[in-house]
Amino acid sequence: FGTLANLSSYAQQCIIQATAACGFYFIMVMGLFDFSLGSNIVLSAIVGSICASAAGYPGLILGAVCCGALVGFINGIIYIKLKIPSIIVTVGMMLLYECLASMISQGKLMGISRDLQAFASAPWNYILALTAFALAFVILRYTKIGTYTYAIGSNESVAKKMGIRVDKYKVFAFALYGVFVGIMSI
Repeated sequence: FGTLANLSSYAQQCIIQATAACGFYFIMVMGLFDFSLGSNIVLSAIVGSICASAAGYPGLILGAVCCGALVGFINGIIYIKLKIPSIIVTVGMMLLYECLASMISQGKLMGISRDLQAFASAPWNYILALTAFALAFVILRYTKIGTYTYAIGSNESVAKKMGIRVDKYKVFAFALYGVFVGIMSI
């Protein structure tokens, strides 16, 4: 059980999920929640695989990350504009994204060619995850977005009184969360 091979296997199974958790942190700190994670992963992976067949690795990365960010942005806009709790918005949107993914894939299994699967195993999946961890750390620690994320999460009304455009940064947090989900789906 405690062999080096088993530990490596456990780490490979967990490392990619931890990538999405980096993005989830941005919305959780603000007191929000997103249930559309799974459908966002599926939709981003399908879009990434379609783009990969046309443009290789750049298509895979850009397709998945842009799709994830768009899904997060849409969730954030609906949450802010309609003033519906984030849990309700994301549960409803989850069903829509699952339907959209099924329509795009036409109910068939989708995948990418063997020569585009470097991120599926070590060492590239570790490099991808560590890059995502570093990106999240830098954003949270050294940018205005990170400071505002903590300010909104600590006390939203005080953040508003300080002049922080809370709604804008909540939408941005959802979109940033989507970026990390897109990275995970690669």
